[in-house]
Amino acid sequence: MATKSMTTRMQLRLMATYAAAFDLTSASDPLDQSYTQNLANGNADNQANRLYHDQHVINNTTYEWDLAAVTDVFGDVLGWDTLKGLLLFNNSTTSGDYAELVLHDEPPTYAVIEQVDLAVTAGTLTDETTLMPLLPGGIIFLWGPIDGWVIDGTHKNIGVTTVNSTKSVTVDIVAIGSV
Repeated sequence: MATKSMTTRMQLRLMATYAAAFDLTSASDPLDQSYTQNLANGNADNQANRLYHDQHVINNTTYEWDLAAVTDVFGDVLGWDTLKGLLLFNNSTTSGDYAELVLHDEPPTYAVIEQVDLAVTAGTLTDETTLMPLLPGGIIFLWGPIDGWVIDGTHKNIGVTTVNSTKSVTVDIVAIGSV
């Protein structure tokens, strides 16, 4: 296997202008908020060395990514131990074409959810726990550059399932992590 390295730059920027016009004047509240973080190559805090990205059409089913078994663009199994970032994008622009992010555990445990603290309490995680809807044109973005989320033989599967069985949803996934 070739020696690989990776550098990562996460940039998130939100710009909005909230304005009102009055009889003799106007007022505005411009917002330009940005966040930038860099990850060096490696497997410690603020480091990553694994990248996975793909696009899938999901028809009346759940598409599941087994992060312990996915391969990179070079055909090598990534063999993660920590997920540092996850981006899911619903390419649909049609109302009602949405999916849901699902975490699968075998056997059911709650360690991954407990770390994320997504309002799922200890002991309530089942074989298939839906975390949040992925709405048309919507993005789900999780970022944990320091601790990340443990990927092991039990905590490794991320799924996206369609909600309306008559719809197809095209989903982009980008995952960044380390081993």
